[in-house]
Amino acid sequence: MASSDALVRPSESECDYLELRARSDGMGAPFHVPTGEHMACFLIDAGFDSPTQALEFKALIEQPDLVTNIVLRTLESSEVRGPVISCAEGNSTHKMVAVWAPGMDDWYYPADVGVELGRGLFYLEVLYNNRSGAEAEDRSGMRVCTTQKVRPRTASMSWLGNQVFLIPGGARDYPVSGRCTPRAQVDPIRLLRVAPYMHARGVRSVMQIDRIDGSTQLLLDEPFVPTQNKAYDIPATVRAGDTILSRCYYDNHSASSVGVGVLSDSELCHFFVLATPAYSLVSASTINIENNSCLGSP
Repeated sequence: MASSDALVRPSESECDYLELRARSDGMGAPFHVPTGEHMACFLIDAGFDSPTQALEFKALIEQPDLVTNIVLRTLESSEVRGPVISCAEGNSTHKMVAVWAPGMDDWYYPADVGVELGRGLFYLEVLYNNRSGAEAEDRSGMRVCTTQKVRPRTASMSWLGNQVFLIPGGARDYPVSGRCTPRAQVDPIRLLRVAPYMHARGVRSVMQIDRIDGSTQLLLDEPFVPTQNKAYDIPATVRAGDTILSRCYYDNHSASSVGVGVLSDSELCHFFVLATPAYSLVSASTINIENNSCLGSP
């Protein structure tokens, strides 16, 4: 990796810390987590009054036995009020900025790179699986290192993979692929880091660049362990005409087929990719369910 793209954790002196946590009211009381598995969503308005970047995102996991994953997004506006909102609320302006799952490291960037945070309106999504048999309390979330000393380059996180698939019953090493074709690309895109994400049936993750000249560059081929999610440095450049192929592999030990969904009885094939310039790694496909996704047919 070129020295300018080496990922560097910011110093405390660079950070104005902002904690975005699950809560039941505006005073920050813990969120009451019912039994079973469900998604909870929270709206938090930090109200930035000048351009602000993130230099680091760190998960704050208060109840490790309860929290399955966290997704943090920014919004430009919202027609609903928080802090607790329906996860079914659609919003055409949301942009994913950070994710966490058990085992995953913090997200931080090269020394001259930050992530844009817009006006400071955040949408925090927490997946809970409360197997205790009783209601619990939780204030998990993310701590954001913010700065108004804006860095010259910006990065963003894009969601690659596949959102429409079915894993047959009894399948072993079953592949699910998706192809990212960057939209209207002119300048080179630098890939920095990727975090594959599947549920319990995931066994392996693969990612490669298919070059316009017919060659292939393998970026990732690693076993996947659902309880030990990892992010991998993948220093590479995507040039105009190149595409990115991502592939998940699954073992389905049940006799029933398994489809797509956020709960553990279903599956996901996600590759969360950090890249610069910001929002350059987005899809040319019509299958585009997230403002910074890059999904398409393999």
